[in-house]
Order: sequence, then C-alpha cells, then structure tokens
Amino acid sequence: MIEVADQLNVVLNFPTNKAIIAMKFTFENSPVIELVLGIQLDNPVIELSEEIEIFNILKNTFPNIIEVQPLASIIENVDAFRPHIISNNWISRKHYINKENDRLIQLQPDRLLFNWRKESEKNKYPKYETVFNAFKEIINKVEEHLKRTLVYNQFEITYVDHILLDLFNLKNYSIPEIFSFHKQDTPYNNMYFKYTIPMETIGGVMHIDIKSAIKNDTKEKIIILESTCRGFNPNMKLDDWFSKAHQLLLEHFISIITENAKSRWGYKEK
Repeated sequence: MIEVADQLNVVLNFPTNKAIIAMKFTFENSPVIELVLGIQLDNPVIELSEEIEIFNILKNTFPNIIEVQPLASIIENVDAFRPHIISNNWISRKHYINKENDRLIQLQPDRLLFNWRKESEKNKYPKYETVFNAFKEIINKVEEHLKRTLVYNQFEITYVDHILLDLFNLKNYSIPEIFSFHKQDTPYNNMYFKYTIPMETIGGVMHIDIKSAIKNDTKEKIIILESTCRGFNPNMKLDDWFSKAHQLLLEHFISIITENAKSRWGYKEK
C-alpha cells in the first residue's frame, strides 16, 4: 500500500481546492458506476417502529429488503473526525432495493442514504440532478409520514468510478496516463492511494481513495476511484450543501485527470 501524503510527495503534484474551474461540462462515456447521497441524523433518530412504517410507504417502489451491518456514525469536520455513537435498539442497516436493482435506500436509526448504481452497460448514469431529486423526494416522504422535520448533523456525497485499463491500452497501472498528479513513469502491478483535503465551505473534508482491482465478471483490470465529501455547515441549507459539495468533487476530478483521460471519456464543455 502506498500512503500518498507520506511516501510519494517527490513524484506527486496534488491540486488544491483553491483552483476553481468555472465551467460546465459533460462526459459521453462517464466512468461513474455509483453515486451515493446521504444524511446523518441528530436526535431524535428514527425508531424501529417508524422504520417499519417507512418501508410501508416505499415498498411499491423498493420491494426487496436485505439486512447488513450498520454503518459507524461519524461526525467529520475540517480539522478532525470523531465517533458519534447513538444508543438504540437497531441491530442492522436495511437496504430497500428497487425491482431494477439500480437504486436502493439504506436506512438505520441515524442514517438515510440513497444509491444509484450501474447494473449493466445499458444502465447509463442518469446525472446528478436526477439522483438528487429522487433522494430529496424520499426525504420528503419520510418527513411527511413521520410528521416531523428530520434534524441533520452531517451530509455526504460519494462518487464511485471504475476506470478500465483496456480503455487506455494499458496492461499494468501506468498512472500518468490517467492521473495528472502522479509523475512516476514506472507502471505498478497494484496500487493504493488515499488522501484527505479540508473543505471549509462545506464544514468538512473531501476523501479520495484510488486503488487497483479486477472485475469479478470479466476479470478486467480496473482502477476504483472513490471521491467523497462529508461534513455539515449550519449556515447552508441541504440543497445548497449538496450543490456545493457536488461542484467541489467535479472540480477536483477534472483537476487530477489527464487530457488523455478526458478524451477517452468523451469530455465536452457546454
């Protein structure tokens, strides 16, 4: 494993959040395979009895249920993060999944997340605005049914990209072909980069996680890029926070990829 901040400063040139890219753009062949939007709740959290009621209002659209381990509750800010533990009688996190298997709601006492995920090549990324509007609709339905406004202490947004090496005609992980921040020419057999950037405007941080992997179904070599903004600014409304965090993630993504990568993914300015 390569810890970027400590071991590779000599070959890396990280962009900072000071460089703002004031433009709109699209990718015809986006590497996005998942987008996750979420809220973390302050007291009062969602009770078990309320969870059952929530499922009843969502089951027509999200009929399939699985139970998984609950997520750790974390309050994260610009300077540090700290665990935030809530005592409750839940022992699991529920996944409510739609019939097409490309959207799911994750629910536990202090957390509600909404995922869009790419299930096949035909399943194109529907763009951020579409996913966000669906997420907001779910929050509104939950609040309307509970007859109370949910109290937040943290928001989060995560993009997951699968970058196929075959698209770049690469056999091994030649990072400068894809990422502009890396200057080491020698290809890697495998890799793992991770770094965190403070984001004062959203009262939190941006996490970037880049690692090598192999697809289970096709055995193709890929790079998994996970980009997350997490935080809370009491002076920002929910819509404004997510809009700003989304903008920050896009700006950072554009700043760390090469012109070659832009071309391969069909980058176009509007």
